[in-house]
Amino acid sequence: MEGRTTKLWIGGLILLNLLWLLRTSANFVGFVDSGELAVACFSLGIAHPTGYSLYTLLGRVFTLFHPGAVIEGVTFVSIIFGLGSGIFFVLLLSNLLKKLNIFANSKSGSLLAASTSMVVLLYCPIMWSLSVTNEVYTLHLFFVTSIFFLVLSAKDYAYGHLARTIVLGSYLIGLSLSHHLSTVLLIPALIFWVLTNRSIRKQAARLLLLSITPFILALTVCLYLPIRASHSPIANWGNPSTLENLVRHASGWQYQVWMFNKSLSAIFGSMADLLVLTVKQFPIFMLIPAVFGLIVLTVKDRIASTFIAIVFATNLVYLAGYTIPEIDTYLLPMIMIYALWAVTGTAAICGLVLKIGGSRRIAGFAPYFTAGVLLAVGLYMIAVNRSFADRSDYRYVDTQSMLLLDGMEPRAILLTANWDFYSPLLYKKFAEHVRTDVTAIDVELLRRSWYYDFIAASDQDLFANIEEEVQVFLPQVQRFERDERFDRGRIEDAYQSIITAIASVPDRPVYVDISAQFRDSDMFSKIPAGPVYRLIRQDETYTPKPFSRMSLGAASPDLLEGDYSLKKQIEIIDVMNREWKAFWEWYQVQNGVIPDS
Repeated sequence: MEGRTTKLWIGGLILLNLLWLLRTSANFVGFVDSGELAVACFSLGIAHPTGYSLYTLLGRVFTLFHPGAVIEGVTFVSIIFGLGSGIFFVLLLSNLLKKLNIFANSKSGSLLAASTSMVVLLYCPIMWSLSVTNEVYTLHLFFVTSIFFLVLSAKDYAYGHLARTIVLGSYLIGLSLSHHLSTVLLIPALIFWVLTNRSIRKQAARLLLLSITPFILALTVCLYLPIRASHSPIANWGNPSTLENLVRHASGWQYQVWMFNKSLSAIFGSMADLLVLTVKQFPIFMLIPAVFGLIVLTVKDRIASTFIAIVFATNLVYLAGYTIPEIDTYLLPMIMIYALWAVTGTAAICGLVLKIGGSRRIAGFAPYFTAGVLLAVGLYMIAVNRSFADRSDYRYVDTQSMLLLDGMEPRAILLTANWDFYSPLLYKKFAEHVRTDVTAIDVELLRRSWYYDFIAASDQDLFANIEEEVQVFLPQVQRFERDERFDRGRIEDAYQSIITAIASVPDRPVYVDISAQFRDSDMFSKIPAGPVYRLIRQDETYTPKPFSRMSLGAASPDLLEGDYSLKKQIEIIDVMNREWKAFWEWYQVQNGVIPDS
């Protein structure tokens, strides 16, 4: 299988993987940021920090032309760039295997051997699940793999070829940085590459001047944030229409409290956990070729090996110091590098086995053997990981949202501290236009000044009832946001007053979730009402509904083990089932009714 035939084979693989990713892609909104991101794309709004300008624009384009639901359109962005990452991974490995001279007896052996590596990368659990849901991470990995391809394919070029590489690389780095700030984790490795490249060192000044323009041009994508925010879209997180708001939003200012806020021993413990999680993305037997691949790379190409190792180590240290539950989504660059080591080692082992065990003619089949082994591994991973990663029938979030909405009275207000309640409800209201009379309020976002513009735009009646308290709160919290002197006690008092004012809005039923605690909650009675509680004011009468057991549906053990959000939400539903049943039995006794057995 040489030349043209190999390219046809790879084209067929790309088509088959595209069809399979489409087959297993999400048809319903998901947990975490899925709903909020979909609304930002659909409304051409501003997503949570750091804004994801490029992703939002691409998502908007796909929602315009995709014939299905909004969630399917934005998920197609993840599919395309997940698959694109796989294609660049093949090209990267092909060049790397060629430089290592593993298949010296075959003209297109390196490309053929690397062809099925995309199946290995695409169908590890995290990569697969992120490729078939609307998340920002496959676009980030696309940039990382393309930058890897440029860097590890570069040699001591003549100036013209090197200049083109630098211009394209600078543009890709700028685009990547405008999309996701974790691109800065590539900088230490890129500095190492520049310092060890003889041709770049000789012409450093000229190449630096060449790189500035494409880099800045790529960063202009970020101008979307202030331009669009100035038009007050319904999704306008952080309202980055001013310079100070833009800096806070684009820098991820609000996440700084979660970075390196734990002890050194805890950081080392997190490193170990992250390494284990990375290795577990692939069959355990791939650990041997991964170690072997690392050794082969180090012996035959120290610069490439060191560049790769620096990126891996930088990501590992950063993620170990970042304290968020959904940290696994940030693992994609480390997963890609581990897959690179594993595939390189597999190719080297296959080539060595056939060379030792047969004639020169038999050794020429090493690329075919390698491609077959990697394809077998990939198919095994598809079979094993499908119960976790396949999102085609992932209805849990949609079911949960409808349990919430069906149990709420007209013009209800929900006070929630559960992002996995709030984000999907945004999607139901603003993208699917379901129960637009219901207003969900994230009590943690009430701590941010920009959030009140959203409330005013989406529920004028509610805002009118809390405007007095808001005007007291805003000057205080804006001092905090600007790093000026502020009174923490006054901010907290004003914040709590706003929550109490929302809970006391007349003629509006108010609900709270199990984790939404506030200072004046004792002023109200709480009655279980589905997945949440109904707040009862002192002068209000309310007739509860009979108990009816709720469920999000059956979930496989593999899914529960790996899906943090689903496990948490099922636990909440279980608690609320018990609360609701206990209350209903008490209520029947109080009203002289014998409880059902």
